[in-house]
Amino acid sequence: MLSAQTGDGVRDLRRWLLTMARPGPWRVSAGVSHVQPPLVIASEVIRSHIFRCFRKELPYTLMQQNLGWTEMRNGGVRIDQQLL
Repeated sequence: MLSAQTGDGVRDLRRWLLTMARPGPWRVSAGVSHVQPPLVIASEVIRSHIFRCFRKELPYTLMQQNLGWTEMRNGGVRIDQQLL
C-alpha cells in the first residue's frame, strides 16, 4: 500500500525507482524547466481545476479556447479562456 498522506510505502517506492533508473544523457537542458509552452501548461492547470468542481460526472467534451495572455506589471499573468 502506498500513501503520500501517511508516508506508508514511500521509502519502498523511492528505492524501487532508484533501482529502475538508468544513467544517461539529460533529454532537456539544465536551464529548461519544462518543454511545453507556458500557455499549454496554464490550460492544463485550468482544466484540472474545472474537473475538481465536478463530483460524479466529468465533462470530457469540455473544450477550452485561449482568448488572451497578458503579463501583468506585478509579474502575474492574466489568462482569458472561453469554455465550450
